[in-house]
Amino acid sequence: LNTLTVVASEGYASFVKDLQGETLKELHDRPRKVSIEYFQGKNIIIDGQKTAITPKQATQIYQYLVRNNYVDEDDNVTQDYRDNAQTVALAPMPEALKPIEAAVHK
Repeated sequence: LNTLTVVASEGYASFVKDLQGETLKELHDRPRKVSIEYFQGKNIIIDGQKTAITPKQATQIYQYLVRNNYVDEDDNVTQDYRDNAQTVALAPMPEALKPIEAAVHK
């Protein structure tokens, strides 16, 4: 939860309200669960080229997340993943996923 307190003119207050509404809509549209289906077909950029994640890669990514306690039993991203991502201490991905590793974490 992010809280922003602004004391400003009425016009600025309207602008902030609209911005908060847009932000809420964007966040609401984000997936809340991690799944093979979420990754499958997702477009990523590799060496400047748009590439779709294959079904096999999607399965490997999901298995990587589960094995490293980055996804809980309800398919939610865990605090371990968030902490490791923030400190750049993520578990290395399997060799088959190395070429797309940075794009996957992004």
